[in-house]
Amino acid sequence: MQNDKQDVLTDKIRDHLDDTVAKMDGHTLSRLRQARAHAIDNGLKNKTTFPTRQWLSVGLVMASLVMLTVLLMPLQPGTSQKEQGTLPATIAAEDLDILTQPEDLELYEDLEFY
Repeated sequence: MQNDKQDVLTDKIRDHLDDTVAKMDGHTLSRLRQARAHAIDNGLKNKTTFPTRQWLSVGLVMASLVMLTVLLMPLQPGTSQKEQGTLPATIAAEDLDILTQPEDLELYEDLEFY
């Protein structure tokens, strides 16, 4: 139904323009044709081989993704505490437990072998 309305409107516009063109004199029609040809020539000359709009859109999407990644990236736990020179108590306790276990000491004794 929408296409039918568009077709009717397009036909009405075409008929109106055809009637308007039929009423114009030869000099005006000649100038209109020259202007149209000039516009088409300039449009073809201004076309570049490098698709700048496509690269611009790709660049903007990539920059947006990078910014989104940076903003949403979770901070690594303990980063600010390490910068201050202190370690969280839970990490220090876990490290102490690992270092004091006797079976892990054998691994450190034969470190050159591994």
